[in-house]
Amino acid sequence: MDGVADGVVYGDAADLVVSWQAADATSGVGTVAATLDGAEITSGTYLPLYRLPLGFHRLSVAATDLAGNRTEQTLEFATHTSTREISLLLQRFRATSRLSLPAYTRLTEQLAVVRLAEADGDDERALAECLVFQTLAADAVLVPDADVRSVLVRDAGVVAGRIEGR
Repeated sequence: MDGVADGVVYGDAADLVVSWQAADATSGVGTVAATLDGAEITSGTYLPLYRLPLGFHRLSVAATDLAGNRTEQTLEFATHTSTREISLLLQRFRATSRLSLPAYTRLTEQLAVVRLAEADGDDERALAECLVFQTLAADAVLVPDADVRSVLVRDAGVVAGRIEGR
């Protein structure tokens, strides 16, 4: 398997291209099938990690040769978020026109306030400002793309939870 490593924790702003090959010099390859968290995927799949739930994921590739012998390889990786990942997602969504310039500017400015409070060690302020960011991100007028809104609200909620110690 290529494009993803076993045991690695990836930020959810990252993209992976997951691929694999099967070979059998004796009888030849019959079938190859792969799943990510139980859902079928194909080799060469482009995988924007923000589309996955945060947490642990399992990639399994099973091959059966023409003689009927089956082998399977499985690896696990995880996705996480942080204010840095949210910043990268904001840039991505702006670059792909899924976020307007005014929305990008407002959210980026608010995220900077969160990061400054974190850097100052002021957890109470960081939490309050993170919740303001989450409220802005949830605003369908400011962020009309439901998928973008969902990802930003989810990630802000996770960051707020970490600040609170959850």
